[in-house]
Amino acid sequence: MLRATGTYWALGAAGASFVGTFFVIPRFKDSFKEDLEWRDIYEALSSTGVKQLEPKEAYAKCKSGSAVLLDVRLGNKYEASHAACSLSTPLYNPIQKWDLPSTLRRAGFAFFGIYGTELNTNFGDDVLSRVPKGKQLVVMCENGGSLENKSGTKYGFQSRSLKAVYFLQQAGFKNISYVSGGIAEWRREQLPMAQGPEDPAAVPGLSSSSSSRDEDDDDDISGGFRVGGLRLPQLASVFSR
Repeated sequence: MLRATGTYWALGAAGASFVGTFFVIPRFKDSFKEDLEWRDIYEALSSTGVKQLEPKEAYAKCKSGSAVLLDVRLGNKYEASHAACSLSTPLYNPIQKWDLPSTLRRAGFAFFGIYGTELNTNFGDDVLSRVPKGKQLVVMCENGGSLENKSGTKYGFQSRSLKAVYFLQQAGFKNISYVSGGIAEWRREQLPMAQGPEDPAAVPGLSSSSSSRDEDDDDDISGGFRVGGLRLPQLASVFSR
């Protein structure tokens, strides 16, 4: 009896999976797509040229305070382990809504064993609220990606750091590069790592009151920067992609 019940449950689950995969999910396939495809981002970045930095060079810049090292991975990954002098502003966040398309997105990601995320549409503004436009930015993700075409590729190797560079350019930042090999290469080269929430005070040349103002703006900022009349808080714990 128990064996028969288990068989029915297995058949039912297989049937539900089949229906969902081939009939329900395709009806909402547009909800799995981002508004901007990687091909478009690749072509935009290729036309402007984006410099990649080796991890040691990126570390030297963030240690000296000449650049801000920006980690765009999920917040929980950042808290688990990150470059010692980096700030966290995730490019992706966990899926927030529970409507049918969002639930299907979760199910679709789960089917492939992937954590369900969605693009952080406020990413550019989030960075602008913390880093002056005139500051050099070095972006880091898990593996870095590349705009070079190798092994027959046509559009390089996409990554979150390259996508982040594109959105930062759209937000008005000019001096942006990314870490070749990402945090994975950083670890392989045994550069300093840290754990837990970010500490902006640990980033040379950048305080928690940094603003979206250009560095050559001569207004008095001794009282700290406010956006929309609110003082910007320190990000203690963020979850994202």
